Amino acid sequence: FDIIDLGDGKLVVAVGDVSGKGVPESVLMTATQGYLHAALKEARDPGKAVTAVNRFVNPRRPENKFVTMCAGVFDVKNNTLSYVDAGHSYATIKNADGSFTPLDTGGGLPIGITEDGVYTAETVSLSPGGRAMVVSDGIIEEFGVVQQADGSTTKAQFQMEGLRRSMSRSEGDDDYVANLFSDLIEHAGTDHLADDATAVLVKWM
Repeated sequence: FDIIDLGDGKLVVAVGDVSGKGVPESVLMTATQGYLHAALKEARDPGKAVTAVNRFVNPRRPENKFVTMCAGVFDVKNNTLSYVDAGHSYATIKNADGSFTPLDTGGGLPIGITEDGVYTAETVSLSPGGRAMVVSDGIIEEFGVVQQADGSTTKAQFQMEGLRRSMSRSEGDDDYVANLFSDLIEHAGTDHLADDATAVLVKWM
């Protein structure tokens, strides 16, 4: 993940994940993060920046590798969020009234899949007192034992519903991230999670 201050009241938050594990994947993620940082500084628009990153990554990625990403520009002066969802879809806003605004539109395929991919930013309004959470798939896809209404049990993933439930029980100055990991560990039944787990919270007045 990365946090980039663009100045003039604009802050970028980006969370990404590369397919696979190992040294080539780590190199790909490092190169992607560095190029995204530079592209956002220059373009200041997540759609243009992620499109540029895709053109850079596609011919350089190891075969069958790609990067998912959610990158958003929070504009505190205009109370807006412009974001790109490049095959990530693990982000949401909790509004002050307790409702949720999913951040899963705009953008397109994961980065690197097609050479000519074009990404378009989606813009949403930020109501006062909101909270945005962006997480990795290691949180959403964590399995745990869930009890059904009839008393039986089954294995189920945490999913976005688990994220929303956790955010719903947090209020004010509560530590949303700490509460999320507490709920995730309870769901998994262990603190040895199956995959990398990242959560970034953005809050505004």
